[in-house]
Amino acid sequence: SANVQINLGSLHAWCTEGIEGEDDNLASPECELKFLEEDGSSNSYQINIAPNSNRFEFTLVEGLHFNYDTNYIISVLETKSDVETTAEQVRFAEPTEDETIGPLRRVPVTRYQCLFRAATFENNQANFTSFALQHFYFIERNKPAPILPNRPLIKCHDGFDEFSKENDDSLYPRLAETPVNFMLWDNTDTRMQGSSDNIQDININIEMTNELRRRLNREDDTTVTMNRFYPFSWELRPNDRADGADTSNVELSSTLGMVMSPYVDSTNQNRGICPGQSEYDSTNVEYNILGEYVQVDTEGIYLAQSDPFIATFTDPATGEEIEQERIDIMIVRETDLKRVDFYEQNGQRFNPDEATIGSRTIHFFFPFDFNGGHLIKKDSQIRYTVKFPDQIGTTNVDASIVQSGRPSDKRFGCIPRL
Repeated sequence: SANVQINLGSLHAWCTEGIEGEDDNLASPECELKFLEEDGSSNSYQINIAPNSNRFEFTLVEGLHFNYDTNYIISVLETKSDVETTAEQVRFAEPTEDETIGPLRRVPVTRYQCLFRAATFENNQANFTSFALQHFYFIERNKPAPILPNRPLIKCHDGFDEFSKENDDSLYPRLAETPVNFMLWDNTDTRMQGSSDNIQDININIEMTNELRRRLNREDDTTVTMNRFYPFSWELRPNDRADGADTSNVELSSTLGMVMSPYVDSTNQNRGICPGQSEYDSTNVEYNILGEYVQVDTEGIYLAQSDPFIATFTDPATGEEIEQERIDIMIVRETDLKRVDFYEQNGQRFNPDEATIGSRTIHFFFPFDFNGGHLIKKDSQIRYTVKFPDQIGTTNVDASIVQSGRPSDKRFGCIPRL
């Protein structure tokens, strides 16, 4: 008898890790992708398997590896033992010209700031007394229009300290412009199009729902749905028109892209899950389908509200000192948030963990300090608080962007991980 030790935790292990035994061939396994044709002939091809993965990569070339409108039985063959995985039947259909293939397209989002300044005026000269900042977001194919001339209290372009650049211009970069701040899925991808009023009519949601019903053998069960993607709109620029003025000719907000609803683990304190490769490789059919379309890891996306900015100015008509309060809303991706978040208790700040992140109020200071000093507030920093969209203290936030359950860490969606 032989002392056999087997580690088959993944396809990669099955195809690469040897089995100690009497047969030396089993000590160095190799795997190939086997194509069995309708006439009984077969061909096998080498495949690349990522470490610790159940997925493999192989580039299929029509005419070399397969022909359209032909049935094939495919499996992964371990050549030394001649053992195969469970076989699947496939048939390749020739794509039409307008058919979209490959992973869902992604689009980068740029963040920038505008300053709202308070001032007193003397001899038509503005004396700025204080300011508040607000963040806005855009994508490259839809940049914000410049601020109207002679708007000294609103500055959204870089170089505002130079007199020659006091007025905005479309050639100027935005203030504190940060390209590729986070990623979304591209709403111009044909799979992301459909009705904007009902997410169940978006093409990708229809496709995934139909595929889920097919794999579960529940084609007629309307309770089985997979409506994960929905459009995400945000403020593009501030309103620089006078109070009550017509704003129909200026675009103040726009759809940046598409967001995916997060999964919620109700068995683990409602922990939010934005799936990645480990979920795509799991036995969960919905994750399997999602991975076939997304093909990238995802991360959470959050909203955070600043502590109030108090702007003080003197009313030129009455001489009365007036205070105005503003707040800023930031969109923050998970990778950045987890490097700087904290909660406060008994006069101290602590880094949250899985146990505390859902039971504490989570904050961060901005600008971010990624160098380990994020628990200490600098004079230039502002404190923000992570909140659900319907908890944000402004009417400018659309609370309907929450399309599923409420994860304990307050993420409202999932986006492609940078």
